[in-house]
Amino acid sequence: MSACVWYEGCQYQTPTLLVDLSKPAFRYGLASIKVGTASHKLAVSVTPDAKSYTVRSKAHVKVKIALPGGKSAPAGTQIAVAAVDEALLELMPNQSWDVLDAKLQQRAYGVETATAQMEIVGRRHFGRKAVPAGGGGHSAMRELFDTLLLWNPRVTLDANGEASVDVPLNDALTRFRIVAIAAVGAGQFGTGSTSIQSTQDLQLISGLPPLVRVGDAFRAPFTLRNTTQRTMSVVVTPKAPARSRSTRARS
Repeated sequence: MSACVWYEGCQYQTPTLLVDLSKPAFRYGLASIKVGTASHKLAVSVTPDAKSYTVRSKAHVKVKIALPGGKSAPAGTQIAVAAVDEALLELMPNQSWDVLDAKLQQRAYGVETATAQMEIVGRRHFGRKAVPAGGGGHSAMRELFDTLLLWNPRVTLDANGEASVDVPLNDALTRFRIVAIAAVGAGQFGTGSTSIQSTQDLQLISGLPPLVRVGDAFRAPFTLRNTTQRTMSVVVTPKAPARSRSTRARS
């Protein structure tokens, strides 16, 4: 029996002075077996009382948790509820909400590394802007733009496996994602979410140029937008303060 060396492609290679004749020839294969997670998955439903809200109002949200067999979650179970601006999730999706996939994840061949650099990077707060409020209007100016509306890690379920949560909205005209994360015992997890929208019935949108210089002449258009289905009769009266000039004496 002649010695030979096998490599990828199953091609025969004749022995030479540069070939190790004692090198073993072997092959291996891999096969994955997926185990279902149906017995560990909780059914989490998040239902708001409306799909659209006005700014600075409250959204009443009902959360219901059901076990894999269809029964309600036991009374006293605590879940976590969060409400986040969807514009923030467009920048970076939050994968930490998927607790079931994190607990029963598929193991792969490889090395994972972690870093704590983001914990030492300075953080800035972009919550309350334009304080004190400017302008000459009689209504309060929009100044609340927090991306996180609510974070409650201890929402207790009742005997029916349900809970009611009030989400206070801010001044942002955007969409918010309301997420409920549930865990029952040591092996049952679930995540549910819904989206709501905050808007104003009548919006005044400025069309002023973003940059002007001294001596420029420009138009100052404004757009009135009716976001409702009903007809509105609106009277718009522009008002501008008198222009004043300051002089400086020369010595």
